[in-house]
Amino acid sequence: MSKKKRKSKAPKTRNSGTFTDAQFFNWLRQKLRRISITWKPINEVRKKAKIPYTGNNKRRKVSYVCSVCKGEFSAKEVSVDHTIPIGSLQKFEDLPSFVEKLFCEEDGLSLMCKKCHDAKTILDNQKTRENE
Repeated sequence: MSKKKRKSKAPKTRNSGTFTDAQFFNWLRQKLRRISITWKPINEVRKKAKIPYTGNNKRRKVSYVCSVCKGEFSAKEVSVDHTIPIGSLQKFEDLPSFVEKLFCEEDGLSLMCKKCHDAKTILDNQKTRENE
């Protein structure tokens, strides 16, 4: 049994005929987010939330304090969140706002544990849907 390739109904007008508009803006959004990882304010927010680890795990040296629940977490259990949602990038008109919000300064960022971040993301997405 071979899988049949699904043909896209949208025309592939970008990147020498290999991307639809949606694929192009998804690719661009991914690249911009990847670049934003090296943005210094993101690292500064992480540094400010760092405290010495006091638990039993001898390998772990630091913990991070969630700005919402004030719990202590490992580096893998936290993420830096944009306090103002970045929004979508679905057309060229969205680009200036998306980039401006993505590359904000420290006052537009906060460190959150996964649980708090997920809850905030759900609320942000609900608000976005209500405003559409």
